[in-house]
Amino acid sequence: MIYDEIYKKYYQLIVSYSFGVLKDKFYAEEVANNTFALLWSRWEHMDFRTDNALLSWLFQTADYKMQEHWRKKPYNYIPIQNSSDINVITENEDIDSAQEEQKFREYMSEVRNRLTGDDLKLFDFKIVLKWPYIRIAEKLNTTVPAIKMRWLRLKTRLLDIVRDITGEEL
Repeated sequence: MIYDEIYKKYYQLIVSYSFGVLKDKFYAEEVANNTFALLWSRWEHMDFRTDNALLSWLFQTADYKMQEHWRKKPYNYIPIQNSSDINVITENEDIDSAQEEQKFREYMSEVRNRLTGDDLKLFDFKIVLKWPYIRIAEKLNTTVPAIKMRWLRLKTRLLDIVRDITGEEL
């Protein structure tokens, strides 16, 4: 295969894969561009005998480029001070009236007020920013399994908080 054929055949696949992890089209395209730029710079030294070997290299390189991106881009944690700052979560189609949206914001604000430290950060990363586990793990300097376990414990705590706020059994 020649480089142009590979680019046409797999570029969009790498963009889609990166978008699935990053949830940001601009950075997903940047990762794909950097992946293919690296392929181009090493083209003469590459010897892919099968499509699977090529795809493996592309995905591994994209993973590395995503991790590299997260390391370069520092996240200065600034807690959300006002429930009106939580716009990402209110784009849910189930919340259609202004009253329901306001009630939802109040609940979210109350939930956030009851969380502290790492629990609040994890909540914001997972719910407000919708980051994948791998990105949260990078930012909190831990492993993905550790983040998944912390999230599982936090979800149990969140259920208790929501029950307390709403007075309803979930």
